[in-house]
Amino acid sequence: MNRSLLLLFATTVFLPGTARAWDAEFNINSDNPTLRAASVSFPAGNPYTDILERSVARFDNNPSDFWYSLSLNDGSVWHGNLQHEIWFEDMGSDGPPATIYYATFCGPVIEFDIIFNSAFGWTSSDSRHSIVAYGGSHWSFWAEMMHMLCHGSGLQHESGTYNALGDGQRHLYLNGDAIRTGPGEDVAVGLVSLYGSWNGAGQDLAVTHWKRTGSDSRWDDPAWDLYDQMSWNTGDDELPAEHGQTIITNRSGQELSYVEESGGMRRYLVPRRRRGPIGVQFTYENNGRSSQTVTASFRLSVNNTITNTDHLLRTETYSMGRNTVWTNTQDVEIPPWIAAGDYHLGVIIDGDDSVSEVSESNNAAYLAIRLM
Repeated sequence: MNRSLLLLFATTVFLPGTARAWDAEFNINSDNPTLRAASVSFPAGNPYTDILERSVARFDNNPSDFWYSLSLNDGSVWHGNLQHEIWFEDMGSDGPPATIYYATFCGPVIEFDIIFNSAFGWTSSDSRHSIVAYGGSHWSFWAEMMHMLCHGSGLQHESGTYNALGDGQRHLYLNGDAIRTGPGEDVAVGLVSLYGSWNGAGQDLAVTHWKRTGSDSRWDDPAWDLYDQMSWNTGDDELPAEHGQTIITNRSGQELSYVEESGGMRRYLVPRRRRGPIGVQFTYENNGRSSQTVTASFRLSVNNTITNTDHLLRTETYSMGRNTVWTNTQDVEIPPWIAAGDYHLGVIIDGDDSVSEVSESNNAAYLAIRLM
């Protein structure tokens, strides 16, 4: 091989729909790359190794023909060895959370390396109380791992919709207190466009209380550029989407007043004397093989785990295509006889299990309310 034709460059990652919202800079030269994990970074029995294994398995449920094989116990990782590798490295406490290096030869990427900053404040916990997205003090390694696996496919930051390559720390699913992650609809559409559909792909519907709120200008911070070792050719000039929590509105469409709670959630204040509907907003994704028409049931719960046994407020039928992430505000009405107190207003999609899915853990979401 003529090594002079090999280009090595890096994209520094800051975590914070349209017909083509996803953004791709590269094609990987294999639609089934083997990702080799450094033994010193991901030893057997380590919680971060478990996250790596489970995240790869979750990513591989995407509907495209691109999927990872995972190989553990790699004793020698380095740039330029024509292998796809993943490891921890100390990039300093003021460095980026993670970086991915790409090497190309006459077009396609022939090597990518994913490096996590060991000096960063990671947590392996899946509890929302631990992570920055919900007021905690640590960055979620679950969320960052999924974000970087999406980058490994050649997809780059996207600003135009709610997506895993926007603010990856807030591309999450939550029902209860344990977060769940996944590549999401926009990445799934991009993967299918780049690598084709997988004939054996399953269905996967999802709902979340996060949405796109703008573009994340923190990506422009020059402090992060210090750690972009090949900043002259990152191949990724687009700002990632900024994500924020969805809202509850009054009948005029104005956001209701709320109080901030210790768990990083807003609790919306709903006067009991109010007659008429309020608008509850959620974001819906179809991450699976094909369009689906499903039931969405809106429910009131005394706890933050929304189930089919909770009080039913309204049922709707939604047609969920496979090309546009959808943030929708639905009118619901809370009966006046419901006692004052704290509740959770949630939604379940496909609660009757009419669609067989690769994951059922992302089918419900909630917002906190206080009936006053």
